[in-house]
Amino acid sequence: MKKIFSILFILLLLIPFLISNINLFAEELKEINYSKEIRKPAVSGIFYPGSAEELKEKIDNLLNKVEKEELKGELIGLIVPHAGYDYSGEIAAYAYKQLEGKNFNTVILIGESHYHRFPGASIGNYQSYQTPLGEVKVDNDLVFGDLILMK
Repeated sequence: MKKIFSILFILLLLIPFLISNINLFAEELKEINYSKEIRKPAVSGIFYPGSAEELKEKIDNLLNKVEKEELKGELIGLIVPHAGYDYSGEIAAYAYKQLEGKNFNTVILIGESHYHRFPGASIGNYQSYQTPLGEVKVDNDLVFGDLILMK
């Protein structure tokens, strides 16, 4: 019992130290110099059409093949395959069809590394992602601030 109280006492002493360090870390994150780098498409023209016109036509055709489902409750997220459109495009279209008529302020994409194996997770420091349909801007204040600290 004495050992448990000793451990709890040490933890109570450490809590203010940990909280102050988290605040210091948050301040450091605010000072990050965000990259001006634009992430270029990795498989444009291979797993999906490389031109804006062809890609838009492909997406429209896939979305027109599927019906919007009547959902009970609020849509809070989608899990969508990202293989080439010829492989999983129709399945992805079912998911994206549910977004018709809805507006979102924030979209968070979580993907995997296809080229590097490592434990844990990583976050790319890009200003935007280039796609055949145009640039998609990244909210780095969210990514490197609120999202990391789970505020």
